[in-house]
Amino acid sequence: MNSKIEPPAEQQASPASQPRIEWNWAKAFALVAVTGILASAFLLRECGKHTERLAQIAKETATDGIAAVAGAFKPTINVNSTISTTVSRMRDAAKLVVLVEEVDVTVQKTSDKSVLSGRLNLGTTTVTVRASGNRIQYYVPLDKITLDDFTFDLPSNRLTLRLAVPSVDEEMVEVQSDPAKIEVQTGIGWARLDKYSGQALRDEAKRDLRPAVIEQGRAAEHVERAKANTKAAVEKLMAPLLAGLKSDVVFEVAFTPPLVIAPRF
Repeated sequence: MNSKIEPPAEQQASPASQPRIEWNWAKAFALVAVTGILASAFLLRECGKHTERLAQIAKETATDGIAAVAGAFKPTINVNSTISTTVSRMRDAAKLVVLVEEVDVTVQKTSDKSVLSGRLNLGTTTVTVRASGNRIQYYVPLDKITLDDFTFDLPSNRLTLRLAVPSVDEEMVEVQSDPAKIEVQTGIGWARLDKYSGQALRDEAKRDLRPAVIEQGRAAEHVERAKANTKAAVEKLMAPLLAGLKSDVVFEVAFTPPLVIAPRF
């Protein structure tokens, strides 16, 4: 007896009722490839925008690195100055400073040299030193004023104080030391050497700056200004004393001419 077992009705499905899934691998690969190409293009475009900036950063980094290495080997120089001062001498000085002036001086030195009893001239070396801003001060000695220096003329009610002409204080001469304010010109003879003729003359000219400053300070124009300042300063000092005198008393400052010593024959 041949019996045939049929599956339940709900388990039997016709081929037409089952879904049919078909996968096209060629299209899948094509889609992946297109996506990769688009992503690569996007990355290349974005990288292109920043390529120049990245190159600049790399260049700056390299430059900073080189500078840092060079700075590490750069020598460091420290200059220390120590100034020591001492008071070697103190003395009393009663001076009335009436004027401080700045003067400019020029010192010129020349040197000729010849050999063979003067037959061969080796040339002339000339040095000119100009120094500006040298300072001098004028003063009147107060410790030498006595009662004899005061005179009173009754008919004119005039009180006169006679003082010495203000003079240059040679102890307080300030010769310019700033190289920026000192000009030196040197002309060397055709057969002379700067080491021997030029340098010697420059040293000699610089030593003569101080006497030149003092001599310039004795010029009449400077002395007249010092005299005018002296009158104003002394009148100010005498103001409290004059206030106790009669109102019609006139006070004035006169200067004693300097002594002139006649030469001996």
